[in-house]
Amino acid sequence: MALSFSKILFALLFFSTSPLFADNWETFGKDSEHSGYIEVNFKSPELKNIWKFTPTLHAWAYEKTSYEKGMNVWSSSYSTLDIGDKKIIYSGFYDHNLYAIDSETGEYIWRYTTGGTLNSSPAAKEINGTPFVFIASSDRTVYAINGHTGKKIWSYETEVWDYTTSKSIPSSPIVEKIGEQYFLFICIWNNNFASFRNIQKGELFSFNALSGELIWRKRLTSLPLNSPAITYIGDKPVIFVTSHDGNLYSIDARDGNILWHFISDSSIRSSPVIIKINNKKYVIFGTRFGNIYAIEAESSAIFWKIKTGHAVDSTGAFAIVENKPLIFIGSHDRNVYAINCFDGKKVWSFQTQNFIATSPAMANIAGKIVVFINSMDDNIYCLDAFSGKELWQYKTGKLIWEYTTRGDTPWSSPIVTENKKGPILIFGSYDGTMYAFN
Repeated sequence: MALSFSKILFALLFFSTSPLFADNWETFGKDSEHSGYIEVNFKSPELKNIWKFTPTLHAWAYEKTSYEKGMNVWSSSYSTLDIGDKKIIYSGFYDHNLYAIDSETGEYIWRYTTGGTLNSSPAAKEINGTPFVFIASSDRTVYAINGHTGKKIWSYETEVWDYTTSKSIPSSPIVEKIGEQYFLFICIWNNNFASFRNIQKGELFSFNALSGELIWRKRLTSLPLNSPAITYIGDKPVIFVTSHDGNLYSIDARDGNILWHFISDSSIRSSPVIIKINNKKYVIFGTRFGNIYAIEAESSAIFWKIKTGHAVDSTGAFAIVENKPLIFIGSHDRNVYAINCFDGKKVWSFQTQNFIATSPAMANIAGKIVVFINSMDDNIYCLDAFSGKELWQYKTGKLIWEYTTRGDTPWSSPIVTENKKGPILIFGSYDGTMYAFN
């Protein structure tokens, strides 16, 4: 789709990032604590597909398509910002482009091309009047892009390229204001397979979000890291990061020092969710062994854990439902679980027809909290958060590859946002298409 004159005129004359709608879905999991819940209200569960966006031809659109380990769903998950009277959706794609997409029409406004694939969600944030979109590419580089114009503000190469440097594995970034300064936190795994200086390192980076100045970088492991979350423990800003090495790390956001680490039972692909109940904070995540843990954020003690029937790569979403604090999370055993955060007991489960590796998004329908989540059975579901009852489902297209290896692909998760026409559900299916529902 070509960038029309009307879009350029809109961008020039009506530039503003003042919020007109509900809170933005700022990053993976909605916010810096990965709550996964947004206070918008659909009128009815009878959601209709209002547009589809397919950015480009599939790279393997031949008689037979192919699959590579770690290859992503074609698009990352999404973030949003208000630009003028428009809600703009930002997403990275396998074609190396970051797109800004009009949430009302599904047309792209601009795109920015990086040097690699964009598997992880961007983070979008207005800082001192400027709309920033932050994203990291498999080209080992972190980018800050102007969300209004699509022009690069700054970039930082985390590992210098040479002939033995492989693609990096970045997490989704988070942006947090600490004191008077905005910081960008992101995890990146880099690998150099040269025989004389083999390097495998999973690092957490802290940047000045405005300027791109590196504040600190901390090597945590030799394996990839998941998307970080941040909260305050007392007056201390603390980052929590899970890793493929099976650890949950607690890190002082001011200097990168490790406060503690908790060793779980298996590799972790689930990013941490931070919740607060009874004035105490906990970190919740799942493991490849199928356990879901709730860990005390200050002490690293196990509050509770619950076993599912298979690996849990999904990142949870948290909400208070009928006065109960519930975490909602998917499993490779094909189920979505609702778990009471007071005691770790299962409240309900809903079985789909294939495994679930993505993360839920939560909103409201007619004043009641609902859960949106997709399964590898080609469906996206809407479930009543209180009962687990199915309210709606929509079947998308088939997988664009012949097969996939369970657990090796970062599937795109749905988000919910709101534009001037009302609430909107956005979902990137593994058929190569982004769907919008209203």
